Amino acid sequence: MEKEIKLRIGGMTCAHCAVHVSQALEAVPGVHSIDLPSWRSTHATVVMDGTVSPDTLSAAVQDAGYTAIIEEQ
Repeated sequence: MEKEIKLRIGGMTCAHCAVHVSQALEAVPGVHSIDLPSWRSTHATVVMDGTVSPDTLSAAVQDAGYTAIIEEQ
């Protein structure tokens, strides 16, 4: 079963930052897709299977050097 979560991402200052965040999230097993329109957008929508913990997504973003706050599940 897929579910969707919205994250507010902090610390992005350029297009490469958005790519870096997207890659970090895509590397999490169970993540199906990421929608992060640009570095100016502070919101990412992640579609994943039900086994992925929101905290795991937040940790992946933090490990990449940015902040992530879970906004919607």
